[in-house]
Amino acid sequence: MQSSTSSPWIAQGPTEEGFLLLADQGKDAVRATKAPPALAVHRGQLWTVWEDDADNALYYAATTPDSHGQEFGPRLTFPLDDFLPGAASPGGAIPALANLNGVLHAVIVSAHTGAMVHYLYDADEATAWVRQEGLPADCIAGAKTRDPALVAFHNKLFLAYVDADGHLAHAVFDMHSAAWSAPSHVSPTGSAPAPAPSEEAAAAVATASHAVFQGAPALFVLNGALHLLCQSAGRDSAGDMVGFRYDYTETGWAWSPTDDVSEGKAAKGVSAASYGRSAWLGFVEHDSVFVAAHVDGAACARSNVPFVRTQYLSIAQQLALGIRFLDLRLRAHADGRLYCYHGGMPIGLPHGLSFDDVMQQVFAFIGPRKDRPATETVLVSINNDDKSQAQKDNPHVFYQAVQDAIARTPVYELGGEQRWHTAPVTARLGEVRGKAVLLRRYDGDPAVEPTERIGLDLAQWLDDNPDFTITTPTGVRVHLQDKWKYATRCELNDLVASKQDHVRKMMARAAGSERPETDDDNDNDNDDVDSDQTWFINFCSAVGDPVEHGEVAEAKWIAVGAHSDLHFFGKWVEGMNVRTRDYLRTLAGAKGKKRLGVVNLDYPELPEDSDLVARLIESNF
Repeated sequence: MQSSTSSPWIAQGPTEEGFLLLADQGKDAVRATKAPPALAVHRGQLWTVWEDDADNALYYAATTPDSHGQEFGPRLTFPLDDFLPGAASPGGAIPALANLNGVLHAVIVSAHTGAMVHYLYDADEATAWVRQEGLPADCIAGAKTRDPALVAFHNKLFLAYVDADGHLAHAVFDMHSAAWSAPSHVSPTGSAPAPAPSEEAAAAVATASHAVFQGAPALFVLNGALHLLCQSAGRDSAGDMVGFRYDYTETGWAWSPTDDVSEGKAAKGVSAASYGRSAWLGFVEHDSVFVAAHVDGAACARSNVPFVRTQYLSIAQQLALGIRFLDLRLRAHADGRLYCYHGGMPIGLPHGLSFDDVMQQVFAFIGPRKDRPATETVLVSINNDDKSQAQKDNPHVFYQAVQDAIARTPVYELGGEQRWHTAPVTARLGEVRGKAVLLRRYDGDPAVEPTERIGLDLAQWLDDNPDFTITTPTGVRVHLQDKWKYATRCELNDLVASKQDHVRKMMARAAGSERPETDDDNDNDNDDVDSDQTWFINFCSAVGDPVEHGEVAEAKWIAVGAHSDLHFFGKWVEGMNVRTRDYLRTLAGAKGKKRLGVVNLDYPELPEDSDLVARLIESNF
């Protein structure tokens, strides 16, 4: 969108007019498209699909990881083949995109017949679009309005469109069964309506109940609920926006009439995504004690194995999102090099992910550039993933492997500054801009004096503990919450509620509004009032123990949400990310900034409508 004095939107295209040019095109390649392009955020990249008017072909492109979302890569031809009759003729294809739990989906509608096809792009399986069978043949958009709406909600994909008779129709794709439901009309007469709409909304729905809709429907998630808006074409209500809400009732999931949440302003499809500042620490004072700022964190488990995976984003994508704390678990290989693991499983199979590769991405992001000095820093927590007795008996081996890796790190070519801060004390932000700050969770080398060992010493970390304090040999005090294992069988909602309570208590303590209970085993808890140099580290992650019951409450379900019985039916249970975001919203009205400490997240970019990272960053200002 063009920037102006009255709009905060800023044109991102490289031309003066703000047009988007892809890497393989010149200025003369700016072209028109009859249908709106489809957009979706997928694994930290912005994806778009559009039909080019010049050759009537369908193309797609994504922002490049190296540009941190600022530049698109080359356009690629979307593989429609012959699956969609009429799509190769002018104005022939209308795309819709949605990211469903790390897998990108596209529904393409023929502008000539209204027929639809379904594709998915799963980077874990193959970096290509693959056509999916099963979209019902009677999912056909009407001639007057071909535009579909597509959105992810509660582990399912929702498709809405106006059919040939003018009815508002929808179909649902279940990711676990990989099957679409038969299309059905969105009825204003649910068996158990959600909270009663206003008289105006009820009247609009009643008038439109015999299905005369026009324009493109809009599907979106707002405050944890799925909403559908469409314009009425009824004789007495033409042009009125009609709203529906998809909610859980006593008889199951159903659409119910609700107010037009756009307050009459909506006219076409709606889409939004959260995006954290890529250089937000540049707005924090130079002499601030770094731990006085709030920092977002994430684990480095971008694994292909679901039960150890805790996110989909690469290191560079996490940093661009606003993450400034990385939780790394490493193992030393026979060659002395370090590689990322999680619970004994290598990260980045089949080739693995080395510590050197991780830090190369970190330094490329936070280092100084010719056009600007360094503003960012990253806290790097390192733990030894190898819990064998041999490692416990000889901690020198792992300690030395990390020290050697840091020693091998060259200084920055620009300015000659060191890239690591390994002093075992709390630093000022100005001292560590452009540097990685080492937090050491592994045991120190017995041959080195405790006050001389590298990194902030967190080796006394208590596993699976909701509230404990470490005082380092250099006198730094660190309060931590890391209750992560739920071995007792319990309902998912109870599990998430328990974890939520631990997280909120530590946030309240960091903000200074709550003191810890007396604990005779934790002498440091009752010392002087916490200063601005006291650390608070708070983990939102958890998992159900599969060893106890032969089943897994996956980290993703706890972070993002799942159905109540864990078999993809029943009431939806919101995960930690939504609950934490909602809690932060309640704090937003309080005066002044909030100190929340380091808050570590699984799947920080999910669910797709969440602005959790942005909310956490806002607490600093």
